[in-house]
Amino acid sequence: MTDGRTLSGENPALLRRINRSAVLRALEAGTQQTVAQLVTRVGLSRRTVEEALADLLTQGWAAVDADGKENEPRRAVGRPARRFRFRPGAGLVAGIDLGAARIECLVTDLSGTVLAEAATEAQLDWTARRRLNAARKLLDKAIQQVATPAPLLSLGVGTTGIVDAGRISLSTTLPDWTGIDVAGALRAAVTCPVLVENDGNVAAIAERWTGAATDVRDVLLIHAGRRITAGVVLDGQLHRGRHRRAGEVGTMPMLHWDRILTDLAALDAGATGPHRILRAVARDLAVGVAAMALTIDPDTVVLGGQLAALGPKFRTDFEAALATHCPWEIDVRWSTLGGRGVSLGAVRLALDDVEARLHAVDGAGEPTPAALSNRR
Repeated sequence: MTDGRTLSGENPALLRRINRSAVLRALEAGTQQTVAQLVTRVGLSRRTVEEALADLLTQGWAAVDADGKENEPRRAVGRPARRFRFRPGAGLVAGIDLGAARIECLVTDLSGTVLAEAATEAQLDWTARRRLNAARKLLDKAIQQVATPAPLLSLGVGTTGIVDAGRISLSTTLPDWTGIDVAGALRAAVTCPVLVENDGNVAAIAERWTGAATDVRDVLLIHAGRRITAGVVLDGQLHRGRHRRAGEVGTMPMLHWDRILTDLAALDAGATGPHRILRAVARDLAVGVAAMALTIDPDTVVLGGQLAALGPKFRTDFEAALATHCPWEIDVRWSTLGGRGVSLGAVRLALDDVEARLHAVDGAGEPTPAALSNRR
């Protein structure tokens, strides 16, 4: 919030950054736009918009779209109005799913379009050093695949365990993962910021961004992989809780979620009586999901990971089991992100970081792509 002195012009540099951010947000939200369209959209004077555009062009965040000139109606006098656009290729972000059984890296532009990817299978008995080395190599490999080089502005990581300030405070899936400073280890390979989050949390972020929950603000995600984890998004924001363990109800033995994992493994192995196993999975899962849904009352519950691939019979069984515990109907949806939920969520984590730093108005210096790629 600015004060009267700032708006009256006693801090012109700050005011210029505020105006530049407003114009940049308008470019990010739209397609090619003329100066006149931007003036109407952001409510600033033509001169102020032109100054902001000059800054953004110099810094590399905006471009004049030559193709736009062909379709722009001519004025009575002079050249067609120029059209400006945001440059999503001005920088790159990366998202890594640093899992127990698989590691995947996606590299995208600033619009979230995937430009390159790399993945490898992993083993539970890998040391932390080997797992981190594999992640670094995948990141290098994916970046090298990008056709048009650009600086890496942020790296997001989703991994198993309780994450606090980039460090794993507890991991039951990978015991030697506990205490590892994942962010610190990966910072040695990049100059940009590194953000590390629990895999269930970033999967929930992905569902709100580009998955089954794009139209709602309160989401409960249940994700099954090597373990069953939950991610909670409230009012559009990730909810981690006081001890960063929100959603970890699967640790309660009376829910029998460990039994669900055993049943899922049996189904993968082709066990006989699959319908019976699916009903058992539905019953066990419904108890914990109902407890969380009744507590936070989300707009929707999304089932992801292995659960999303169990088919219509399981969906019917689960919704029926859930209804026996809930006095109102719960909106249940099924993830369509496949195995990419965590890596896409990690990308969104990185994009949000870039967005926050790019639009910061209290910093010094020019926020060029090169400047944003350096965390120091």
